[in-house]
Amino acid sequence: MMTQSTSLQQSMLDVIHVNLQPSIALPIPSAGGGHSQCVVCKRRGPKLVVVPTNARFNIFLDKLIILTVGARCCPGHLCNDIFLPDALDRISHSQSSSIFNRTDLMDLITQIRDMALRGSKRRIDFDTENALTSSDILNLTGLSKENFNDLCSIVQKGNLRDSRTRSVRTCIGIFLTKLKSGLSNKLLSTLFNLGKDSVRRAIASARKYLSENFVPSNLGFNHISREEVITSHTRTSSAITVRKRNVSCNYSRRWHLYLYPEKFTIQVPT
Repeated sequence: MMTQSTSLQQSMLDVIHVNLQPSIALPIPSAGGGHSQCVVCKRRGPKLVVVPTNARFNIFLDKLIILTVGARCCPGHLCNDIFLPDALDRISHSQSSSIFNRTDLMDLITQIRDMALRGSKRRIDFDTENALTSSDILNLTGLSKENFNDLCSIVQKGNLRDSRTRSVRTCIGIFLTKLKSGLSNKLLSTLFNLGKDSVRRAIASARKYLSENFVPSNLGFNHISREEVITSHTRTSSAITVRKRNVSCNYSRRWHLYLYPEKFTIQVPT
């Protein structure tokens, strides 16, 4: 009984000793010391939000800057709990060192470990900013990195959501890679380290969302008026017809049918 009591007292003393350990300063630049202004644009106001943990960790990975816990920013600088690229470029450190206590260090080490474990399981990663180069994304999807990011930002504002096995960016990346390469779902599952059923569901979800919400507003004649076609695009179509008269005859007829429907009549055989 005496031994158990002594052991309990020693454990309590150890906990107290750890909690009372002084903070240490590490030579890592820091920012966001005040809570009254935005850490990005320095604007003061009552509508600032607390910077999410994911955003603070991404700042550390991208720029080696520690944002203090409780740092504030404008809501417009964030998207899906991370900083937008222009906001990321505007953040600079205000101090040359950072103050850490035991809890801060353990949280940072845990986040780094979790990211390392996730990275070890991934092959093609559309989620990490610098995991794929611009040429990699172009080769896989047929889109430039800027266009791919724009497409994903539009989709992320809709009703397509992250699942337990893949993010929205990965979902769009799988779908575009499928269109670009024509690879089987079995090969895509190997490349993305996902199950074949997960790949199939990702392709189906991306196709359904894009065909219902993105394509009608950005492709085809629905996204452009007839007057704008006549004003801005008829000269290009005529040039195509002149250069490739034999090939584009059918195209030219359809184009002029759209531009000048009143000049055409439909004859029904009797």
